Amino acid sequence: MVQINVSNGQGVTQAIASKLNMSASDCKKVDISIWNQVMSEVKNAQAQGNNIYSGGEDTNKIAYNGGNNNWKTDFKTQTGVFEIAENFWNKIVELLTGKPAVTNTSKVQSTENVKDVKAVSNVNLTDQTEAVPSEKLKTDVQNAQKVLNDNLKNMSSTDLREIGISEAKRDRLIGYINNIHYEDEKYGSAQAKKDAIWVSTSASYSSPEDMIKLLVHEANHCDENYLFEHPEMSDNTDTRHRDSEGNPVSGVRINTIEEEKMCERTALLTTAKLMDKGVLSGNYAPYTPPPQFRAAGEDLSKYSVTNYLKDRTQLENDLNGWILRSYPGVVENLSGDVTIRHMGQEKGLDIKSGDVVKIGDKSYTIGEKGLYLSAMGRTTACQLAEFDSSGNSKGIAGNIVFDGMEPSQNELQSLYGYGNFVKQNDDGSFVMNTNNTPVQIIRNGEVIYNGHN
Repeated sequence: MVQINVSNGQGVTQAIASKLNMSASDCKKVDISIWNQVMSEVKNAQAQGNNIYSGGEDTNKIAYNGGNNNWKTDFKTQTGVFEIAENFWNKIVELLTGKPAVTNTSKVQSTENVKDVKAVSNVNLTDQTEAVPSEKLKTDVQNAQKVLNDNLKNMSSTDLREIGISEAKRDRLIGYINNIHYEDEKYGSAQAKKDAIWVSTSASYSSPEDMIKLLVHEANHCDENYLFEHPEMSDNTDTRHRDSEGNPVSGVRINTIEEEKMCERTALLTTAKLMDKGVLSGNYAPYTPPPQFRAAGEDLSKYSVTNYLKDRTQLENDLNGWILRSYPGVVENLSGDVTIRHMGQEKGLDIKSGDVVKIGDKSYTIGEKGLYLSAMGRTTACQLAEFDSSGNSKGIAGNIVFDGMEPSQNELQSLYGYGNFVKQNDDGSFVMNTNNTPVQIIRNGEVIYNGHN
């Protein structure tokens, strides 16, 4: 089956054109007789059980040229996603492009044309090899997609406010959720790449709630990719993409703890709302943290995610505990604040935006011109890099080790084999590759941390 995303205000033909990345000008060049053949294939697909449209089937009421929706009774479709069998889709592709459809799934040829309410597209074209998922994983993903398509898009504005998203953002999230690909990635469950979610074939998920939370989390990362390119499409209350006066601002693209918490918060509240409505069942607890991360006297292994809808303090406490366990040394916000620490430790070296990093005789200001200091992997070894608005980075200095925050042997081993970061001694121990250039962190003219790289 091929999934076709229907954005707000689109009809069947416009959604098909968007799937093929056809502009309005491209649509006008297609003869009406061809569009009639296209709609014949759509009708054939509908007759075979594909739920594509409702109403009549008068093709004279279809806007073939990408114009306004001007029909009332025929070929009516709804915002969201419909599916069409591949054999019908392949004929449609050949009719509109003059070329046979590409059926080799080893390469991703194109992705959904994700649009918001103003039809601003963010198309992701990639040559990345797509892996083949297990039938169970594919089924789990498709079931989660169906739950979200059937329920998230129909939530009231009150429900969406409780989750913390607008209707426009909801529509964009659904578009990303319907743009799923698979990769053989061993070190993560899924990741957002431009407007697509790439799910790891090696990941396993214990419940439908886990999969729902995963897809919503990654969809929010996709939306961050989009909003960094189009800040004018952000909600008026979005402080990541608007200044204090509400004006859209452009910045550098770098993942932060602030973003991770936003993605996870939205994912948890969406899951909670679906459970609260009876769509999902069970006393689902997202985390079972060790005792030091639990609220006093409370067993979070029995803490239902639905309680987060009313107990936002507990939600933020749990998010902070999750960050401590999962994201040591990640930049906290776009300003550049960061805490270098060992995983699980609450305290470490607090480095702030505006601090000066002096490496030998060169000085750099954190947060200035996209300069960020962060940990390498989940270790206390650091790197200084400069990021641009697309998220591309230029390394300034790596392998920085601060006094009193030296990486453990386990941390060093985790970096071994990835670049020339770590070497192994004859006795089997690991050591950071450095050239012993002095490194200082300077705040208000005072050296607060020393190290080397």
